[in-house]
Amino acid sequence: MLLAVDIGNSNTVFGIFKGKKIVSQFQVATPCIGKCNLKRKIKIKNIDGIVVSSVVPEYTQKLARRLKQIFKLKPMLVSPHLNLGIRLGYKNPNHIGPDRLANAVAAYKLYGGPVIIVDYGTAITICLVTKSGYYKGGIILPGIEMTACALTQKTALLPHVKSLKKPGQLIGQDTKESIISGLVYGLNEMVDGLIGKIKKEIKGRPKVISTGGAAKFFFPYSKKIDKIDRDLTLKGLHLIYEMNRKK
Repeated sequence: MLLAVDIGNSNTVFGIFKGKKIVSQFQVATPCIGKCNLKRKIKIKNIDGIVVSSVVPEYTQKLARRLKQIFKLKPMLVSPHLNLGIRLGYKNPNHIGPDRLANAVAAYKLYGGPVIIVDYGTAITICLVTKSGYYKGGIILPGIEMTACALTQKTALLPHVKSLKKPGQLIGQDTKESIISGLVYGLNEMVDGLIGKIKKEIKGRPKVISTGGAAKFFFPYSKKIDKIDRDLTLKGLHLIYEMNRKK
């Protein structure tokens, strides 16, 4: 069985694969992963491989060493230097987040190209893989929580909106409602608008796949996203591991 770990800025997701199927998963707030009792959550004897993607450098090696100590296995760390099954068009491939690589691999292998991937995480990323499997690059913008925090920190009177909530109406009737409407409708229009611009620049009719913690929340508002795959990153980690395990 394979243990796939995705270390994100806010949360770290652990997924266990039996063959190609995810049989269990759980997540921990990233700052708390050092305190998580992995021995209790995972049956150690069943794990014969580990793959890790991380966008938080300070936790990458710490968790890798801990996993190696617990499972007696060396984790595979996702990087552009592995066989990914796609070509990378970034000026400096080392600057592509491992989670974006995993998403791109999974989206292309599972849904074909061209494909646009929208990941609603701490930051929202929009990436494009062409029909021929060429990772052309992407767009990065602040996620909903980051945007909400910026409103509070940079203004004297605006309150902090702590959780996602469906707007009651487009035009808010008080300050909190107005902020929620701006966050939800504003970010959705921004993402849909960027997807529309990407579609005009490429050949073919790309599928648009969304993933990430807020993907399910935003899906009903979007006119551009075709499908949600909440496990896209984990699936990409599994595919990358399988392509590189013999090495």
